[in-house]
Amino acid sequence: MNSTMVRAVGALVLVAAAAVVVVATGDPPEDKPEPPPTVPPTAMAAPAPLLGDSSDWSRLGALAAPERLAVRDGAVLMVLNGELTLVDIESGDPRWTVRTGAALRGATETYDGAGLLIGDGVLVTYRTGGRAGVARLSTADGAVQWRRELGARVELETADDRVVLVVVDAARVVALDVTAGRPYWARTGLWPHAVAGDVVVGETVRNEQRTGRPTEGTVAAWDLATGEPRWTLADLDPARVTLTAGDVVLVEGFPAAGPKIPTTWVVDAGTGRRLTALGTAPLEDNCATDGRTLIACSVLESSGSLDIDAFWVEDREVETLNGDFTSHAVYLVGPSLIVAGDSKHYVAIDRGGRLIARNLPYRPVAITGEYLLTSTSQAPLLEVFRLRT
Repeated sequence: MNSTMVRAVGALVLVAAAAVVVVATGDPPEDKPEPPPTVPPTAMAAPAPLLGDSSDWSRLGALAAPERLAVRDGAVLMVLNGELTLVDIESGDPRWTVRTGAALRGATETYDGAGLLIGDGVLVTYRTGGRAGVARLSTADGAVQWRRELGARVELETADDRVVLVVVDAARVVALDVTAGRPYWARTGLWPHAVAGDVVVGETVRNEQRTGRPTEGTVAAWDLATGEPRWTLADLDPARVTLTAGDVVLVEGFPAAGPKIPTTWVVDAGTGRRLTALGTAPLEDNCATDGRTLIACSVLESSGSLDIDAFWVEDREVETLNGDFTSHAVYLVGPSLIVAGDSKHYVAIDRGGRLIARNLPYRPVAITGEYLLTSTSQAPLLEVFRLRT
């Protein structure tokens, strides 16, 4: 592999079938010095075990670790020292790169530091003079496919393969057609978090951090096609959206009435109806999903045991997974594996709760049906593994 990846170890990112957000926060500093040389990639290696001698995963190689990443369809979208780079996951070769403040390919507008990987396109924000907008770039060469100017300030919040949701001038939500960039609707009153089924879900009061217990506002949903309100979750207030999977929403919050005990609910995205609660004392920000079929959370059960509650989206059922492992957090949910543990020790279990491997040598970062990306503490490297066929 070769690469021009970044230095800092990336945050945990879950890979779903829908778009995965990559955000480079903050404005670029003035007169930014040239970054130091990136960590060189390791040489391509012969297949090496990841999950023990019987591992189905073989190592492709390593890249210098990114600040942010998203993976889909054999490509990795990475934020690199103010640059957005799309990398071929098999070879490690960059397909294209654009730096913050530089002109987009085939346009005069300049890249403004955000990105969403969707299908065969990458959505970014741009600036032109005192105005800002959203553009879609080709995954093949980074060329502009369409652009839409929207206001003085735009924030790319979420998208799927149908609609992109943008907050304009810190107040107005605009829905754009992903294919052509034409506006569908615009309104105020919701901070969009994710698309779930045929609605967009978010909070009635903005949660800047996206983590931690909410302090005000609750969760609501708008119709994805029209922008009309669908429902508001009055029974949890304050509350926030944690994640979505298929047509369900995971919500963390506090009961609007009674004791203010932290609560995690699975909610039907179409109606706002509570489907179930997970555990008696869910651990904050310790859930993950594959985005489609399964949500898994570390929970402290009433018995005092620390288990994993797995919610199966299609069956609308919860299964408690426990065994000879400790799960302070769930980091990744893949097509066949769940990766859990604490900040220093990681275990892999199958979807039935059977322990596959203890003390994984690397920190899991992203997983798809074909690839597993991990970070290593020996050097700021991103290890890339492929499922053996």
